[in-house]
Amino acid sequence: MKTFNFIVSNVDGEISVYNYLKLNNFSNVIILKVKRGGITVNERVAKTVDAVKNGDKISVTLPSEEVNKYATPLNFPLRVLYDDEYFLAVFKPSGMVTHNGKTTGGFSLENAVYYAYNNEFLFRPVNRLDKDTAGIVIIAKDAYSASLLGNIIKNGNLFKGYVGVLKGVPTKLKGEINAPIKDVKSGIKRVVASDGKPSITKYEVVKVLPNGNSLCKFNLVTGRTHQIRVHTAHIGNPLYADDLYGEKIDGETYNLTCNEIEFTHPFTNIKIKITATTRQKSKNA
Repeated sequence: MKTFNFIVSNVDGEISVYNYLKLNNFSNVIILKVKRGGITVNERVAKTVDAVKNGDKISVTLPSEEVNKYATPLNFPLRVLYDDEYFLAVFKPSGMVTHNGKTTGGFSLENAVYYAYNNEFLFRPVNRLDKDTAGIVIIAKDAYSASLLGNIIKNGNLFKGYVGVLKGVPTKLKGEINAPIKDVKSGIKRVVASDGKPSITKYEVVKVLPNGNSLCKFNLVTGRTHQIRVHTAHIGNPLYADDLYGEKIDGETYNLTCNEIEFTHPFTNIKIKITATTRQKSKNA
């Protein structure tokens, strides 16, 4: 269980506990879970309809949670990049799925975290990476932390940087791809379409490689599924060896890594910069 404490301020008169919690980004799902005995006002158990005023102390205690029923411990040298009471950032290698499932074979980041942290918290990745995309994954250690960081992402206040290898060299060495993306009804492939969701990717060629391909860095302004893969294919330079959006090459897969994430910590207001080279420790190395 985890408890969050608040001192009511900047309230004109009185406000209900429910409305105060909503102002502080508690979701209806979380409020439903804590409304029976999980909320106190000035050390007394309170209801969500109770009124509070400036100076009152509200405490919210989240209930204990069960691990995902498909999770099984995976003894894997987890590369930890950041770890505090609220968030964990780890490096996911290419070839590992993020979530465990019936058909994943057990080689998942969820199982590795489950083993390394002895099931201390439910696995909640705030950003997700495809199986063959490597890089930083941030995991919230409770539902409220996940909600706060989710709002930061939704409001465009989390920077995500990637590096990857493109087939060939883009005509413009630096630019912005602004092309809406939508799902295809059958399969996992996405396409650029006028009726898709707004999608923006900034890119810059870092180096032209000896084989004629190019090493590029990317900044996702939006966060659509397969966004970099779809957008680079759209400009005629798909990720090298991307068999879904480019060319299938036997024995190879595309090279794409989320190598940098930056955001303001919602609890400390300190700017956090996590890079794929900042190794804090390794669990079970």
